[in-house]
Amino acid sequence: MPSTSPSEMDRLGTSMREQSRWFTDEVHPHGRQLRAYLRSAYPDVRDVDDVVQESYLRVWRRQVARPIESVKGFLFQVARRLALDTLRHNRSSPF
Repeated sequence: MPSTSPSEMDRLGTSMREQSRWFTDEVHPHGRQLRAYLRSAYPDVRDVDDVVQESYLRVWRRQVARPIESVKGFLFQVARRLALDTLRHNRSSPF
């Protein structure tokens, strides 16, 4: 198992703090509005909170890979697609 030097650990810790701060400042403030949007636009989605959490995860992963220019727009786009996928899955699944 490869070892990690103290300086690498410091960089990883700093990076994680920066990402966490980015999420807190740029993504999380849209949560209430996103939930309201999903509830009104997709009333048949049973668990809006699951869609929001999965959207957060996907936005986080994308930001780590490549910075997002319009965080709110991207977040809502991801959530809309997840909601539609959920509805399609529920229609095709008998359970």
